[in-house]
Amino acid sequence: SVVPTVAPAPAAASGGRDHMADAMAALARARSIAVSGVKPTDQGGSAMAVQPELNTLESQESGATLKKHGGGQSARAALMQKLAERAGLDMGGTPAAPAPPAEKAPPSPAKAQDDDKATASLLIHNCFDKDEETDADWWLDIKADMEEECGRFGKVLGLDVKHTVPGGMVSVSFQGKDEARKAKDVFQGRWFGERQLRVEYI
Repeated sequence: SVVPTVAPAPAAASGGRDHMADAMAALARARSIAVSGVKPTDQGGSAMAVQPELNTLESQESGATLKKHGGGQSARAALMQKLAERAGLDMGGTPAAPAPPAEKAPPSPAKAQDDDKATASLLIHNCFDKDEETDADWWLDIKADMEEECGRFGKVLGLDVKHTVPGGMVSVSFQGKDEARKAKDVFQGRWFGERQLRVEYI
């Protein structure tokens, strides 16, 4: 008997068709990543979990994009590229590179001048009003609170609550200037209880 032969399928056209296939694959990956709160391994092939934004975007932009590129395969490829980019992908399917971080603004002249005067010790004003305190050894509670707060910035070598003079002052000495500078930046203008603090180097 004669075995019928099957003619080989014609080879796919290169160029525009390959680009179109890449674009379709990129869009498929974009839709997969856009699943809300579902990892790719947990999707189960369901299209119901896909966020509606891609569909909305496609419907809103497809007409304008296709018209701009004159229709045909190149226009569809341009649309797929645009949708993929909006989903955070390039045409190769890898996440788009993040934008470079913004450069940190230089310190103001006043801040730079203040930093030049930095020491390892601070005098913090307006921490309390001694005339309003009635408890025995009330200043020990303030000392414990301030030691805990200042300890967040580094090793505290000494802390003194000036409870016998007006001004609500607390002096604190750190191991180095960097710790004192960080503490000053945080405490300056901060509210401690119902009092706004003022800080200076000593």
